[in-house]
Amino acid sequence: MPQCAALAGTFRRAITVCAIAAAVPGALGAQQGGGFYGTVMDSLRAPLAGVEVRVLEASRAARTDSAGRFALGGIPAGVYHVVFRRLEYRSITGTVRLADGDSIDLRFYMGRMSAELDTVRIRASGTGPMAEFERRRATGLGTFITREALAHMGTQPLADVIAAKATRVRLVALPGGGWTLAAAHPSTCMAPSCPQVPLCFMTLWVDRVRVYTADSGDPPPDLSEYKVDDIEAIEVYPGAAETPLELNPTGASCGTIVLWTRPGGASGGQPPGV
Repeated sequence: MPQCAALAGTFRRAITVCAIAAAVPGALGAQQGGGFYGTVMDSLRAPLAGVEVRVLEASRAARTDSAGRFALGGIPAGVYHVVFRRLEYRSITGTVRLADGDSIDLRFYMGRMSAELDTVRIRASGTGPMAEFERRRATGLGTFITREALAHMGTQPLADVIAAKATRVRLVALPGGGWTLAAAHPSTCMAPSCPQVPLCFMTLWVDRVRVYTADSGDPPPDLSEYKVDDIEAIEVYPGAAETPLELNPTGASCGTIVLWTRPGGASGGQPPGV
């Protein structure tokens, strides 16, 4: 008999977690190690299909089927961050400790994002496009920098501002001058003989237009070309798991930066790349 406990303090939404002492029969039980499985339902207790379930540290992901079920097996013991998300629903992120050979049953409900809340946010931001910014900020994933925060940055370079505010990103000097940002992948190897990890340059969106991706073959963007005074707001997602699906249809792992420009720009010009 599984022992269940509510992890309201670990997850942003209370869910029921059942630790199974023996290997779970079926999809997980046939694999070595433990894992995560379960069912996702909406607020009306109907199965919710198409929910992305991602285990960050294990680089594993699955989607719920038509019955709202998912299974991720073959995961060794450890502490993991698990992300559940689907468009138009509030995401859930939490930390789960997995014992050796055990499987965790995750059964929970996802509520739709409130249309009334989005309407209030639109009026507060003053412009229609900023509704997207506020909708994604409500998920709790990523770093969000508002116009109010940017107003105190003075003449600092945009890349410096983002690097100072966001986590798991690193400044990279470009050969021809200027600066860009790459995903910061932590490494436990500190010796001079350690192999160098290739730079993973972040995808860049400007006002709903994707102007750079790491797999495009183009040189990374020089963020020095964008002036802080011309930016209304910024979204920063350090990896694929945090990046909303509409901004990351290919599942790229280098993370994403979204720039929202001010109408006309403070300097009266159009920022580059759009």
